[in-house]
Amino acid sequence: MELNEKLARWAGIKTIEALRLSGIFFPDSLDLCFQWLVPKIDMLWNIEFQLLDKGYVAVLEYGSDREIVGKAETPALALCKAIEQYIEEVEK
Repeated sequence: MELNEKLARWAGIKTIEALRLSGIFFPDSLDLCFQWLVPKIDMLWNIEFQLLDKGYVAVLEYGSDREIVGKAETPALALCKAIEQYIEEVEK
């Protein structure tokens, strides 16, 4: 499943058709990530972005001591990758 599709389903967007009609593409927009995805992270207490030589790192800190890192070319994509890891971890 494509990253945007996976994130949309987790955010509650029920169908691919609804996703396409809405024009939502999370990996391109920090605003959309913070509007739709970040509020769903249970016990989130920090999000940190770091600029590296070849892209960005997004670090999600949640729970008492949990940390997930996403790396990508843009901040939004890095955050999406970190959230994808979070989803996989909580759905185990």
